[in-house]
Amino acid sequence: ADPTPGSFESVPWTVAYDAAGALLWEHVDTSGTCDQPPCRMGKNHGVVVTPGGEFLVGGERGLYVDVGFDMTYVLRRYDASMGEVELHEYPTPFNDDDDVASALALRPDGGVIMMGQTHNMSFTADLWLARLSGAGALERIDTFAAGDDDVVQFVTAMSDGSAVYSALADGFYAARIAADLAPVWHLDTDWYGPVLAGPGDVVFAAVDDNRVVDKLDAAGERQWADDDCLAGEGASALGLSPDGAQLLVCRSYEGDRKSVV
Repeated sequence: ADPTPGSFESVPWTVAYDAAGALLWEHVDTSGTCDQPPCRMGKNHGVVVTPGGEFLVGGERGLYVDVGFDMTYVLRRYDASMGEVELHEYPTPFNDDDDVASALALRPDGGVIMMGQTHNMSFTADLWLARLSGAGALERIDTFAAGDDDVVQFVTAMSDGSAVYSALADGFYAARIAADLAPVWHLDTDWYGPVLAGPGDVVFAAVDDNRVVDKLDAAGERQWADDDCLAGEGASALGLSPDGAQLLVCRSYEGDRKSVV
């Protein structure tokens, strides 16, 4: 919500519901207020649930400095019933105004992977990947050049420490990178959207408008694709049952602007 017309502020909002849909709590980041907006900017980009039942929400926030927002990426930790209990804020690799956090995933060992985009002093965009502990401590952060002006959309963590992410550069693609950021495979797609790892490092990826979901093996080879049942905006979220037997797809189509699960 932005009470001052023309100030173009946005702030992260997080809300939790119980299994019956009743509101448990909500949290809005109201830090960084000032007398004459714009003052603050922030977004949430991903949420994971730890084995202990806490919610980790990743994103970015920044305050207006000179002629733009100085952004840093953040990880919020929420208790299942009490709301926010801890906030971790980290400088991005080059501490540039255009550094953004884009995607968050839980690692099999309980840690976290977060990815985003950064601009170095030559004004070319690189991708960055941060490894965080389940408690939010920064373990390591690295940058890697995947292409020109690549923008990450989603990331999922694999059992061997590698990661699969979807991104946009000259076109849409999905890629797998090893724990040391060496490329494993690259798959050109027609759409970039959610990616989700299942048992055996099988990856479900929403990569096409009509063929909403692809199933990929660990080598990035397509095993099957969803039927052309709904033309529209692709899938906005994927979920997998613990045994890997059921896939939940949330998607939308333009006809009546409805969401479909």
